Amino acid sequence: KLANRTQSNGMKVFSILNNYPKGNKTAENALSVLRQPSFVTLPDTTLTTSNRPFFIPDFAEPCTVSVQLAVRIGRLGRCIAPRFAYRYRDAATVCAVFVAQGLLQELQAAGLPWDAACAFDGCVALGRFAPLPETGVDNAVCSLVIDGKPVQSFNTAAAMAGADDLIAQVSRCCTLRQGDILLTGSPFTGQTAVGINCHLTARLNGEALLDFNVK
Repeated sequence: KLANRTQSNGMKVFSILNNYPKGNKTAENALSVLRQPSFVTLPDTTLTTSNRPFFIPDFAEPCTVSVQLAVRIGRLGRCIAPRFAYRYRDAATVCAVFVAQGLLQELQAAGLPWDAACAFDGCVALGRFAPLPETGVDNAVCSLVIDGKPVQSFNTAAAMAGADDLIAQVSRCCTLRQGDILLTGSPFTGQTAVGINCHLTARLNGEALLDFNVK
């Protein structure tokens, strides 16, 4: 039942940017001066589900990947107060977010929107949704293994804003509906290269929720 509710009509995917100080410090276009993270809205066609392969488009090489915590919205909400935000999330998972790194740098240098590099079809490999971790979504460990080698691991406690604050922030601008997904960010954005024939496994608190190949 958790998985069946992922693909609802009109669902939105909100990608949180600059939510980890480590990522801000290493980014050339650091936005750590902001008092809170920003977000962009992705089309639902960015999602790759059910452990299907991710196919690297011709324009997306070199390609990078980052593991992130994804939180699913369970009910309709608008202008949600942070203290009530926990009522609006019903499941969590990990996701592998792919970026056309070379194209991204070109677009940033030209001052153009980033959509072509960060919001192309299939660029978010979404894991199997599970009940919210007993440790809470703000104290969860997300990890990524490529070809049997651990490459990324972090605790969501290091984030600038926790899931409930993010839900409150996004809901001030956009109505949240059942099935919407928040990608809560990563400190490893743009740092891990990935290529054809790689095998990726992403875990939440040690549980493998995503396991797929890159083609």
